[in-house]
Amino acid sequence: MWTIKYVEEMVFVKNTVWGKKFFLMLTLVTILILTVPLNTFADAGDVWIQSSTENLNVNQEFIVSLYSDTGTERLGAYQLSITFDPAMVNVDTTKGTEGVEAGGDGFLTAVNANNENGSLLVNGFDVNGKGPGIYLELLRIHFVALDKAGSEQISIRIDSLTDENGNKIGLPSAESASITIR
Repeated sequence: MWTIKYVEEMVFVKNTVWGKKFFLMLTLVTILILTVPLNTFADAGDVWIQSSTENLNVNQEFIVSLYSDTGTERLGAYQLSITFDPAMVNVDTTKGTEGVEAGGDGFLTAVNANNENGSLLVNGFDVNGKGPGIYLELLRIHFVALDKAGSEQISIRIDSLTDENGNKIGLPSAESASITIR
């Protein structure tokens, strides 16, 4: 039977300098192994959608926020295309600028909302840039669930994501959001 005393004698070589260094290194590696997988990190250039609620009632208004990880870069300009099923949801164009407003860390220049074909084109430009950051709230989009029950995917495509000097930020990738209308 293995005992702590046996392991200590076997591994740590009875209080030698090498044994103490090995113990310290083993402790640090264990801490890293236990903590790193618990954190999920976006990569610079990622943009994702978070809905204020995922389960909606018919005719319920809701907001989706678009976030971005700009890494160590400042966000200077973007163009994003958002698509949705116009039979399930519509952009509430009575709020903000055609249904869109700048997020807490964002800016907004132009919006083209089209509820007939389920598309929203949004772009922004800031000569000084915003950020940097790994969790910047770029935009808030106001939607309303229509009278058709089911699941809906609100998708995003990154057409452009650059710093204040026009250089591309990271490797842009986008993550959609799912909602359910009851």
